Amino acid sequence: MHGLHFSRAPIIEAIINLEVALPESAHDPVRSLGSLVSPEYPEAKDVVEMTAEMRPGQEPQGSFKSATIGVMYRSTAVPQLFQSRINGFSFHRLAPYESWEPFRDEAKRLWNLYRSATGVHLVKQYAVRYINRLEIPAGQELSKFFQTYPEVAKGLPQTLSGYLMRLEMPLNDSPGGALVLQENLVPSDKQGMVGVLLDIEFRYPVKQGTSDEDLWSLIESVREVKNRTFVDCLTSRMQEMIL
Repeated sequence: MHGLHFSRAPIIEAIINLEVALPESAHDPVRSLGSLVSPEYPEAKDVVEMTAEMRPGQEPQGSFKSATIGVMYRSTAVPQLFQSRINGFSFHRLAPYESWEPFRDEAKRLWNLYRSATGVHLVKQYAVRYINRLEIPAGQELSKFFQTYPEVAKGLPQTLSGYLMRLEMPLNDSPGGALVLQENLVPSDKQGMVGVLLDIEFRYPVKQGTSDEDLWSLIESVREVKNRTFVDCLTSRMQEMIL
């Protein structure tokens, strides 16, 4: 299925994410990538992580904390960006998405810079994620376009003005791996249409001692399964609409 191609490709964001283990002292190496990529990625913005803590009692109290965990670098010439964080690295290609090869190659190039700057030697998890936006006629049944969708009990109103579905499925052929599938309605700027976001993410743990070469071979292997999963989520009618 490597040759899978839709002329009206609905991909609005493709992501390769690598979760790592770095000490908190790695902030400076994480930020040092700016000087290496500034010609291609001149825009830099801090990545902030928010955490909440709730304390039970007669009057429950909570507190929020924020911490800067890295930097996001954005290209002004090409619709893409990457994040260099103390807990990982991610590369994001935005629409218009070209194809797998340039997406993978740029992710790998930037990962090599991140790895050299931080000295990371332990990758805990890798993920490949594709977010698709599909347009369907308003008021029609989801079952005409999607193989995976929320089914409403017959005694309830059948028209949806919005929905959010999230499914997490273990991958039996890959211990510890998971498919996370999310689907939700979004507004459309096209008359008589609604948008549906179909978000497909594959997550896999990385065995200790896995070489960088083997890691990227594993990432490459996800290409086939993510293509197959995307097609399996659509009816033939929906596939014809984006051919």
